[in-house]
Amino acid sequence: MNDPDEPFTLVFIGHADPGSAARASAYEDRVLPLLADHGAELQFRGLRSAGEDPSAPVEVHVIRFPHRRAFDAYTADDRRQALLEEFGEVFTRKQVVQVDPVGFLQDGRRSRSVRWAHARDRPAVRHPDQDG
Repeated sequence: MNDPDEPFTLVFIGHADPGSAARASAYEDRVLPLLADHGAELQFRGLRSAGEDPSAPVEVHVIRFPHRRAFDAYTADDRRQALLEEFGEVFTRKQVVQVDPVGFLQDGRRSRSVRWAHARDRPAVRHPDQDG
C-alpha cells in the first residue's frame, strides 16, 4: 500500500445473481454519489452488457481517492451504512483491487509516466493486443 497521504485508485468488481443484478445497480445508483462528499472521483462505472455471460461481473468501478482518510471516511459514512442496511448484501462476490496507472505508447511499450489532470483529458488508449 502507498503513502496514506497520496492519492490512489481502486477497482471494484461486483458479481450478482441475475435475479439481484437490478437491485445491485439500484444500490450503486444511491451509494456512488457519496464518493464526491469525501473528495473521491468515480472515474468509470460499467455494467455488464446485455447478453453477456451472467457469471461475469455485473458492476465494475474505477474510483480515485485523494488519500487513505477519504477512503476510510467513505466506508464509515453513516449514509452508506444505512444503504447497506436498506438493500442488504446485493453482491454474491466482490473484489477490490488497488491499481497503478499504466499507459501504452504509440509503439506498444508500457509507460508508467502517463498522467492526466482530469478524466476528460485522457485520450482513448487501446491496448496493443486489441484488434483494430
